[in-house]
Amino acid sequence: AAVCLGLLGLVLLGSLFITEKQLLNVQCTEFNCRIFQSATEDTWNMSRKYCREKGGDLVMIKSKEKQTVLNEMRLNGWIGLSDESEEGKWTWVDTTRAHTRFWGKRQPDNWGSVDEDCAVFHSKDDDPLSTWHDHKCSRKHLAICEKSAFQ
Repeated sequence: AAVCLGLLGLVLLGSLFITEKQLLNVQCTEFNCRIFQSATEDTWNMSRKYCREKGGDLVMIKSKEKQTVLNEMRLNGWIGLSDESEEGKWTWVDTTRAHTRFWGKRQPDNWGSVDEDCAVFHSKDDDPLSTWHDHKCSRKHLAICEKSAFQ
C-alpha cells in the first residue's frame, strides 16, 4: 500500500486535474488496475458505456485500501454500483453484492422520494470512508473507470 500511495503522490503532484487524455495512468499493483476518469459529465448508463468503450468499466470499490486511494486522488463521479434491479440491493457492475460500503451520512436516502438507484463518489478530506451517495441515474456526473493494468 505504501508503494502504491507513494506512486500516487508523485502523479498527483504533477497534475491536479485529471482528463480523459491523461487517462490517469496510475497503475496500482496492489489492485492490478488502472484508474481513469472521463472529461465530460454524463448519465450513469452513458458513463458506463464510456468506460466499456475504453476497455474497462465503472470502478468497483471492494476494499478500504482502494476507497482510500480513490479519495486521495480527489476523484468525483459515478462508480459501478446500483440498486436499479432491486431497491435496497446494491450490486456492482460485475453482479456481485456490495458487502463493503462507504456511504456518506444518511446515505443511501432516495432523497425527495425519488428513485436514486446509482452511486456517485464525492472525495472528502474530513471523512474519506464515507464518500458514496445515491443519485438518480439520469443525473450527469463524470465517470470513474477502471481497467486491468495488463490491457
